Amino acid sequence: MIHVESKLGRKEIIKSDFQAIGINSKLKFQIDSKETRMFRNLGYKANFFEFFELTHNHHKFGVLVDDFKNNEHLDSAYHIVATS
Repeated sequence: MIHVESKLGRKEIIKSDFQAIGINSKLKFQIDSKETRMFRNLGYKANFFEFFELTHNHHKFGVLVDDFKNNEHLDSAYHIVATS
């Protein structure tokens, strides 16, 4: 699963055929968490997402990191904050 933050303020549905049913996982930040709108106010507490399984994934669709990065429209409009 990819958590994305829009640079253009738009929402898009991004999907590939894979599912995660009831999976708890840790985040792996791809950029410094202090640089994101989503996590910057947490300060050092954002690191808890990397050490503990705080996310719950339950979805039928997702997007692979390589597919995301190889799509020029997605890669130019969004950046990957974290993966799980």
